[in-house]
Amino acid sequence: MNSQMALTTSVPKKANECFIGERISLPKRLFGQYWLAGEMSLLFGPPGIGKSVLAVQIGDALARGRPIDRFAGPTRRHKVLYVDLAHSDAQFQTRYSRFAENGVFVRSFRFAERFYRGRPAADESLFDWLRTRVAEDRFEAVIIDDLSALRRTQDGSGEAAKLMEMLGRVREELGISMLVLAVCDPPAWDRPVSDVYLRRSRVILSLADTAFALGPIPESSDKRHLIGIRNCGQANDRSGEIVPPWSIKQNSEGMLAFCFDKYDAPYVDPETRGLISRINKLRQNGTTFRQIAIELGISKSRAARLAGR
Repeated sequence: MNSQMALTTSVPKKANECFIGERISLPKRLFGQYWLAGEMSLLFGPPGIGKSVLAVQIGDALARGRPIDRFAGPTRRHKVLYVDLAHSDAQFQTRYSRFAENGVFVRSFRFAERFYRGRPAADESLFDWLRTRVAEDRFEAVIIDDLSALRRTQDGSGEAAKLMEMLGRVREELGISMLVLAVCDPPAWDRPVSDVYLRRSRVILSLADTAFALGPIPESSDKRHLIGIRNCGQANDRSGEIVPPWSIKQNSEGMLAFCFDKYDAPYVDPETRGLISRINKLRQNGTTFRQIAIELGISKSRAARLAGR
């Protein structure tokens, strides 16, 4: 059950009574409109796209109380638990360390003091472990990386939904904010990543308050785009919004993170890029702009304009 739908009591009361004694305010943004305080958000994308890099970047930013560039966020520090089910300690250490060209270790990145990383023992239930850790260490935000590590079957659509539901219950029970990572199939080269590529696991979207996806940009091997997929119960729903491209870079301190290139070329969204590609192919075959406009369902002037990009 989504946090927005959760009831504090099982006894029905008049709708107007729900507002009595309640201080109504908009939920704070932890990562733009994609993850709000007190809610469970889903971040998905194809393998190797950088979901873990973004998740760690978000967690460290929350722990520092410093919003990530271009994304609204809190200015106070949060105690954050990054549940790393995807990487070994050695992999994590290597990822956030700098090495000289000859392979000699230079330095490791210094994370925020309120940013923690851990995972339950092999014979320990994640849900029981989470309850204990949050109760004892008073974490405010939890990041789960990722859902596929908890599945025991190859075709785990039903299992994934059950795991998301259980995580949602734990989130509601503990009163924390939760970000869950999930893997989807790689999108077609000329299509933006979307919930379609979750295939049978699309049901997990209905169990999250908000969802966003990280996808590739065909023309560039190192750039990514972020797409809003689902915003539950928000008046300013911006699902489908595409963030301008950004790329993963490692700074001199060893932090691996996404950043925007201030000198990037003007951004063209994936749908328009696909349209440009189709227009150019038709033009190469001798098709007129009038015929292209009819075939693609656009105006002749737009077809001509896009052909010149």
